[in-house]
Amino acid sequence: MERKHLTVTAEGLRSGELTAADAAAPAAGIIDLTAGYVSYLADASLLNPEQLLTFAVINYVSEVSEGGHERFLYDPAGMLWREALTGLEEIGAADAADNLRSLRDRFDPELPFDQSERVRLIEEQELWFDKEDELFRTHESEIRARLEEYVRRNAEAFEFDGEI
Repeated sequence: MERKHLTVTAEGLRSGELTAADAAAPAAGIIDLTAGYVSYLADASLLNPEQLLTFAVINYVSEVSEGGHERFLYDPAGMLWREALTGLEEIGAADAADNLRSLRDRFDPELPFDQSERVRLIEEQELWFDKEDELFRTHESEIRARLEEYVRRNAEAFEFDGEI
């Protein structure tokens, strides 16, 4: 994979020249979601809380907006559910956080971090996420706006100048 130089400045984030996606780009360059949960934990330890939560919320929103909660949970990004939930709470998207929490609570005994285990439980328990998908669509623009505000408010936490 070809590496590239990336610069994320607090000034660029606060001015709106850079977005939450730009702020999360260094995290995307560090974290390999396909390598499994243990590898993810090691990669995530290199990030500060703001970077990790923003990365998780962006992945959650991206996956769910493209294919619903089923896509998110079937995808390796589904392991980010806990960080996405915390991130939604942190950015002030309480209704969206309640929606993801409700989804999490439907799993018995709990929502796994392991992708194959998540898929197995979804299929065994015949879980559908139409209600959660509908509620997500209702709050999607609010989530995106609150995430941008969060990044601008915490711009210094996202400063980066290096290779990814």
